[in-house]
Amino acid sequence: DVCGAVSTFSGVTRNHHDGKSVVLLRYEAYTDMAIKQLLGICADTREQWDVHSISIAHRTGIVEVRKASVVIAVSSVHRAESLE
Repeated sequence: DVCGAVSTFSGVTRNHHDGKSVVLLRYEAYTDMAIKQLLGICADTREQWDVHSISIAHRTGIVEVRKASVVIAVSSVHRAESLE
């Protein structure tokens, strides 16, 4: 109701890195630690910018080329805060 902006970012697997071909990425995570780190990122973001909601999803396992490995959405009253 109060937010006029929702900005999103999708991190997508590319087919190259440092001049080498990439066919997939394989992510592993210690879930409890990963959640703690993501919550810390959200807290830091809220300290710096006037944002309302933050959602982060990061895949684990195999992520093929052209598929998203991370998606972030941030809402705020105005778009500048959500884009920063």
